[in-house]
Amino acid sequence: AGTVSMRDSERSDNSHDIPLGQIEKNVSDIESIEEHKSQISVKEHSDKNLETSLVTITESTDDGRGLIRLDSTKELTFREILRQLSKNQDYMVLMMSMSLMYFITAGVLFWTPNYLDQVLGAKKEEAVSIFSFVAATGPLSGFIVSGKVLSYLGGANTIAGQKAIMVNGWFCVVMVIPIPFVTDCRIFGFFIWILLFCGAFAIPAFTVIMLSAVPDHLRASSNSIANTCYNFLGWMPPPAVYGLISNLLDGNETIGPVM
Repeated sequence: AGTVSMRDSERSDNSHDIPLGQIEKNVSDIESIEEHKSQISVKEHSDKNLETSLVTITESTDDGRGLIRLDSTKELTFREILRQLSKNQDYMVLMMSMSLMYFITAGVLFWTPNYLDQVLGAKKEEAVSIFSFVAATGPLSGFIVSGKVLSYLGGANTIAGQKAIMVNGWFCVVMVIPIPFVTDCRIFGFFIWILLFCGAFAIPAFTVIMLSAVPDHLRASSNSIANTCYNFLGWMPPPAVYGLISNLLDGNETIGPVM
């Protein structure tokens, strides 16, 4: 009788047991639910971070940097691109500075042969050889040395690189002061070579800093607009402007100091 009652008790206890496979399935479902909850939590957290970052970008774009980052998927019109770039002071100052540098360079290249011939009295062969050497080697040397120096200093956006650009600019200013007062053709060519060298030294650095001042999605457009300004404001006007000044002076003896 005792044995029978013990068996009945075991059967009644086993009747409440859950099969092992069902337990594993329930545990797997619970784990998947917990994982799904964690994914939802992470997604909500990332969405909040994204919203915060977008708001931060919107609130810190008074100078034109990072504008339309909220509308990055929207294709901008040319007028919107111009509006954003015109608000970027760094970009505008550097673009106009480089346009002025091209203006000076084009004017020097236009004016130098005539100055050598009619003011300094150089023979035509000598004037051509001096001008050809200066125009060919000055800018090329400036580009090469600029790349080497700025790479050694860590780039144009570093403090050391920008100091090198500033030193180059002041050195150029000092070296061009004697140009109107020089009477020897070779010394004159040397100072013009320094002028072209220093200008070419600054152009790559200015380009890097200028493009770094605009957001990524505007860099291609900003570079195209800058090159258009270089052509229309830098390379095209100098021959007409310098020719007009020469005609107004009505004499080549005074054109040197004026230039």
